[in-house]
Amino acid sequence: MTGWVGSKVLYFGDHVYSDLADPAIRHGWRTGAIIPELEHEIKVMNSPTYKTTIVWLQALQTLIANMQDLQEDDPDAQQTIHRWKKEREELRQLTKELFNPRFGSIFRTYNNPTYFSRRLARFADVYTSSVDNVLAYNLKHTFYPQRSALPHELDYGTQRRLWYLVHGVPHATSKG
Repeated sequence: MTGWVGSKVLYFGDHVYSDLADPAIRHGWRTGAIIPELEHEIKVMNSPTYKTTIVWLQALQTLIANMQDLQEDDPDAQQTIHRWKKEREELRQLTKELFNPRFGSIFRTYNNPTYFSRRLARFADVYTSSVDNVLAYNLKHTFYPQRSALPHELDYGTQRRLWYLVHGVPHATSKG
């Protein structure tokens, strides 16, 4: 009908397996997932409570990781690290409960992607809370994936935020 085939087609659905897996695997179509819960997730992630908690949690984890072996013979240092670990667990629980008190975010379990998130990454090229969001784009618009740091790579954004936090320097990423 349109003459579009394979990767020229962007097909939207709201179920990873029944809507997106077959078009992606069998036909080579690009796929978009409709995830209404995404609006709530983004709202939580933009809240001041979440932002300050996650920045402190990342800083605390970096402190624990860097200091845990340096002062192993010093009981005071070990007691401080123990307190940091306890605080870390409290912050992890808080960030989980901000999304949903019973099961947390649909995308992340603490530091790791959820099963849903991994399946979504496998079968959806893009995702949005509503197909109406795509109307703002030209029909010829190409969506490009964002590069994310792998565990062995340096996450420059996180390292920069930690430097600002430690040095008490205000920075643009702390706004909005």
